Amino acid sequence: MQAFRSSFIRLLTIEPSVLSWNKRSDIYSKSARVALSTCSSTADPRRRRFPAIAPPGEEEQEEGPPIDEISQKKHFAEAVEKAKGAALRLLSQRSHSRKELITKLEEREHPHDAISSALDRLSEVGLQSDAEFADVFARSKWRQVKWAPAKIKQELTRRGIAPELVREAIESVFGPDGLSMRRYMEEELAEEQLGPWTPAAAPESALLVAASRQYQLTVGLSDEARKRRIVGWLQRRGHSWEVVSRVIKWLGEAEKEKTAAEEWPE
Repeated sequence: MQAFRSSFIRLLTIEPSVLSWNKRSDIYSKSARVALSTCSSTADPRRRRFPAIAPPGEEEQEEGPPIDEISQKKHFAEAVEKAKGAALRLLSQRSHSRKELITKLEEREHPHDAISSALDRLSEVGLQSDAEFADVFARSKWRQVKWAPAKIKQELTRRGIAPELVREAIESVFGPDGLSMRRYMEEELAEEQLGPWTPAAAPESALLVAASRQYQLTVGLSDEARKRRIVGWLQRRGHSWEVVSRVIKWLGEAEKEKTAAEEWPE
């Protein structure tokens, strides 16, 4: 800029009458070139190459959420839908507890957060319920294989069912008193004729019928061998020794009455 000023002042001090018009034009052009060259050489190159921009983040905030955030939400929604679809396929096969579904979906490498959101949605619309699972499980295990209340409770707890739901499921099958063979035999068996089991029958009656059928499968073995077979059958289903001993006693008495009736028909 200093060179520009010097050239311009020198130009102004020249007497106009001395110079021709062409000469004055040459001096003006040369002075302008010198000034431009000087300004270009002294200017900050960073300003020339990199124009000023807005502070980071201002433009994004004005336009909307960052692209990464939108992408993450979309990816999470897709993961939830995949987990929900996998859970529905499992539920179409049989009823599952929430813990069972979490375990199986994690084995299939679904993200934990997506699994939790998917199961929450299924619970909201009634497609998955631990209370319903506990009730179905307790009834099926009793009707099909005569599991004891203690064994049903153990399995439901292992499958992640809350204690209050376990208690309600067991009471729905066995009543508030549970499976009481002593009370049943002393108070009700004398007044009840043992027959085919129906859903309305007492659970104690159903157990005696099932044990009697198993006992008949051992006909031809020694009395000791038959006893060992039925004891093992009851214990594998989680029945206490009190229940086992009373069932064995009842079977023995029923077998004696049957033998006597065959030997001494009326």
